[in-house]
Amino acid sequence: FFFYLFCRFTYFSHYIMDNKKRLDEDIITLLDSYNNIISSSKIKDVRENIQNTRNNFHIQVQTEKIILAAQDIQQLIKEIKQSNIIHDYISKNKENEDSLEKLENYKDSSETETNNLSNTINDILIECENEYYTSKYK
Repeated sequence: FFFYLFCRFTYFSHYIMDNKKRLDEDIITLLDSYNNIISSSKIKDVRENIQNTRNNFHIQVQTEKIILAAQDIQQLIKEIKQSNIIHDYISKNKENEDSLEKLENYKDSSETETNNLSNTINDILIECENEYYTSKYK
């Protein structure tokens, strides 16, 4: 059992480190692309049409890089959420055990109440039967 826990912990620690590295790289790409857009968007001379066109193309390329990095971050967040949902079996088991315990308690209390009701009805029937047989009006 301890070996199993150790293996799971090792797997999750590598998984977390890989995702952290991936997230750091995406954030660096986002910031670099944004800085490149800002530096390329400065117009120095209106007469330099070719340079302006080149700068516009550079801005488009950097914008695409930002979009790709943002999509990668969204995908990473989605994978982390799915991983947490799938691998969070300990809390799911705890919830199931708690629910099972509540249902067993409810079952026990229902059985007790049913037995008490049955005994009460049985006593009343016996009393009614005795009254019937001892009655002078039958």
